[in-house]
This record gives sequence, structure tokens and C-alpha cells, in this order.
Amino acid sequence: MEVVSFTEAQLRFSQTSKKVGFIAKQLIGDQQIVNGGDFTNASSWAVTGGMFILDGRLNGFGDGNIEQSETPVVGKPYRIEIDNLINTAGGIKVSIGGVETPLMTESNTTYVFHVTPINTGNTKVIGVGWTGSCDNLKISAGEQSDTLDMIDPNPKAIWVASGGTIRLLTMSGTSFQVTSVPSDQYIDWIRIKRLYKSDTSMTSIIGLY
Repeated sequence: MEVVSFTEAQLRFSQTSKKVGFIAKQLIGDQQIVNGGDFTNASSWAVTGGMFILDGRLNGFGDGNIEQSETPVVGKPYRIEIDNLINTAGGIKVSIGGVETPLMTESNTTYVFHVTPINTGNTKVIGVGWTGSCDNLKISAGEQSDTLDMIDPNPKAIWVASGGTIRLLTMSGTSFQVTSVPSDQYIDWIRIKRLYKSDTSMTSIIGLY
């Protein structure tokens, strides 16, 4: 991985271009699950029915759910990622803000969904006749993953609302890291398809499409 640094002058996007009617989408935002997304902290979840947390995994043997009282923002898009490790019967769904994902039924599969809450309902993992095991639930405002490309790659520009370091994969397949990026910067010379979770310290990036 290449690590590069740029001056503020090199990074600054044309001020007049800010006024163009782009569609904005949050690419990196706050993590929604504060505790227990890796299921190492069972006390972070309220568990009912045929679900239990053991050895850092969520396990199921029938209908049930676990939930956490994190409050989503109505109308704001969220990215859900979860590893369904073992699935011998039924399936699981994730619910946030009154919106459920489709049923997940395949073993050894990382599922990714984008949902937009319609209320401030709790975050839940729901088992529907499910016998299996899952791990690594991540719910964040936007798109970040070390293994998966963005659902909508190649924004025309990105707005770095909160500065820092970013690791990314370009549309041409080059992976590199940009360091010391100031806040409030518009960058239009990078065409990206993946924003990495690791090696990225920025907490707010907006894609302009």
C-alpha cells in the first residue's frame, strides 16, 4: 500500500464547484452499534427467545431476537454488514429504525444492506426459525469496509467534512493512503470504489454524485 501526503492547496476542490447540484451521500459516518457488535460484550444486548451470545458469537435455535437501544436518525441512510457464519435452518434479519433487511439464509456469507430508518426504533437482530451462528455486526452511517466495494462507487468528488487519514481503493485497482487531510476539503481527482475501515481516521466523508 502506498502512503502519500498532500498540501491543502493540492487537495482543495474548486469553490465554485461546491454550488453545482450534486447528489450527496454519506460515505463515512458514526458507528451505530456502540458496544457488542462483535458479540464479545453480551451485556450490551437484551436477549429474548431462542438466541444466546457465547464465545463472541450470536447463536440461535429458533425464533428470537436481541436488541440494543441505539437511536437512529430518521431519513438518514445506514450501512449494515454482518457475517452469517453457520446457517442450518431458517435465517436472520437486522432491523434498525423500523426497517428490516431481507432474510439472510446462507452460511459463510457477509451480507451488506443499506436502509433508511422510518422511526427511532431499537437496533435488533431477529431470528426466524434460525439455527446458526453469526458475528461482526457493523451498522454505520455510510459505507466502509476492508473487503467490500461501495454500493455506489465512483463519486464525482468527495467532501472531507472531518479531516485525518483515509485509505482507499481507486476504480483502477490501486490501494493507497492519504495522510494529513484538513477538514472541509473537496477532492475531485480521486475516483474511488472502496473506503477502508482500517487505516482510516476520518469520521465524516460525503460523496458527491
